[in-house]
Amino acid sequence: MENSLSVNIQVNEPKQISVNAFGHSVTMPGHKYGPAVRPYYLIHYILEGKGEFIVNGTHYQLSSQKGFLIEPDYQTIYMADLEDPWTYIWVGFSGWDARRMVSSLGLSQEQPIFKSAEKET
Repeated sequence: MENSLSVNIQVNEPKQISVNAFGHSVTMPGHKYGPAVRPYYLIHYILEGKGEFIVNGTHYQLSSQKGFLIEPDYQTIYMADLEDPWTYIWVGFSGWDARRMVSSLGLSQEQPIFKSAEKET
């Protein structure tokens, strides 16, 4: 289970960049999403807690101030820690400039994890 607020936006025609979805989730211990495949890019950023992200058979243990990229058409699974479940925000996007934007962030299917240099205040 999770306590989630999600907004999904219908994108009718391709643009340079379009937001497809965004939201905030406070997960319960062990909450799992997937296996799932998305038709757009999706970036999650962890505000609190811990969890695991699985893509291409690689398992990543993640905690606050870290995030992960999900590229279109890849199967992923992610789940909250049993003792310290995560709270995260996400944004999904598409468009003909989306791949270039993701690449400029240094993210890819081979390197889907990032860490924020900023601390929350």
